[in-house]
Amino acid sequence: MRRATGAMLGLAIGDALGKRTEFLDLDEIRLLNPDWRRLPLPKKAQVTDDTQMTLALARALRDALAEGPLVPLRLELPLRAEFVDWWRSPDNDRAPGMTCLRSCFRLSTGRPWQAASDIGSKGCGANMRVAPLGLVRELTDRLHERRTALRDAWRADGDRGSADAASRTEDLRLSLRAYRDLLQHLLAA
Repeated sequence: MRRATGAMLGLAIGDALGKRTEFLDLDEIRLLNPDWRRLPLPKKAQVTDDTQMTLALARALRDALAEGPLVPLRLELPLRAEFVDWWRSPDNDRAPGMTCLRSCFRLSTGRPWQAASDIGSKGCGANMRVAPLGLVRELTDRLHERRTALRDAWRADGDRGSADAASRTEDLRLSLRAYRDLLQHLLAA
């Protein structure tokens, strides 16, 4: 639980510190403060919709995992409920994007996830909210085991060009593909 708390707290603090510069390019940030690496801390730190939705995903994952192994149908209901609750919340006043708002509205009507999504959106909100998935041991254990085995084998070999190392590289590639496929399956459900 400490990993999850630390990750979410770090994410929220970074989001709050960067809120002032959200949507600005480096030149615009420099206008605020010539030494942009030393931007003053905000007097009142406030997270954006990205942290709010990341926490919604984290709560949905927690609830789904409490019921057993993570499978799409077990995650779908709590995640839908969390996103719709956020969409209806009076705290949803942190400049969320229209794609996100439209999709949450569609989820509130009971539409399937695929029909609620804006596939052609140019936004990147989903990329900014996936941190909780990296904390789910079920999703990361297999990848970790393969990476560790590959690293240990390379150290033992001392020769990355050997047939054994090539075989382990293929194992890692397949493991990464399996990890990607699982995430796509969960997100498509």
